[in-house]
Amino acid sequence: MEYSDNALTAYEYYSFKVNYSDCTFLQTTKQFNVTDIVSYDSDFDKINGIRRIYI
Repeated sequence: MEYSDNALTAYEYYSFKVNYSDCTFLQTTKQFNVTDIVSYDSDFDKINGIRRIYI
C-alpha cells in the first residue's frame, strides 16, 4: 500500500517524534500540494513545509 509505505518512511525520518497517523496526513498534503493545515496537533509544527493554522 503506497501511503502506508510513505507514511512509515516519514515516521522514521522524523525519528518517531511525529505520530504515525500524522505522517499519513503528511503524505496526503504532499500529494495535493497542501501547505496549510488547521489542527490543534502540535506535531505538525515539527514538519517542514507545513504551516499549522490555529483556531
